[in-house]
Amino acid sequence: MVTKYLNIKISGWILLVAGAILLLSSPAPELSVSDTGELVPESGLLSSRGERSGTSFLLLGSLMLITLLKGVDTFKTPSNKIWIVVLGGVAVILTNIGYIIHSVLVLSTSPNADSLTGTGMMFASPIVFVIAVLWYGANMFGLSKDMYLDQPLFPLRLLKGHWWYAFVIFSTVVMIMLTSICGFYWYLPAELVWLYFYASMIKGLQMPEETSAPEAP
Repeated sequence: MVTKYLNIKISGWILLVAGAILLLSSPAPELSVSDTGELVPESGLLSSRGERSGTSFLLLGSLMLITLLKGVDTFKTPSNKIWIVVLGGVAVILTNIGYIIHSVLVLSTSPNADSLTGTGMMFASPIVFVIAVLWYGANMFGLSKDMYLDQPLFPLRLLKGHWWYAFVIFSTVVMIMLTSICGFYWYLPAELVWLYFYASMIKGLQMPEETSAPEAP
């Protein structure tokens, strides 16, 4: 066990150093010609592959070290169903905020963005919010069942029933990886909260090894 944690710690520091090296060695952003004939930086935040990879390494390394420092056993599910409801609401809000930030960055950094693009992205914001609310509501059906809450989050035992939440957890992890690769880091807070929301749902629906009375619906 000690050796495993030591390897994780070493891996975390390696990722931090590698991320810093990639960021420091990344070339300056390439220039493109705008509609007015001026040279402007290429659109997008952290447009080079080195910057995106370096930032991803820094985030992953920091997460590994913080997790070890805090202790895996200290991560728990919410203490009751109300906090799970609040958690999902926060995820919805952060999802919409991430889209708004994305829209603003696209309009402010893209030399080819016009007023029509901006209007379309701004009008799409309420639609994104409605979709997030509907998705949130669809995943709340698990609260109608008995749940074992206020217990350690790990191990999740993804293969032990409740396949839907196992699927969305896997999908969210993939989305976090793709988000980091693409450099869309403003979506990460929402994705991490969604991940905790799904993990809390699947963990609450699993009977713990030391069985306690579940919370009534």
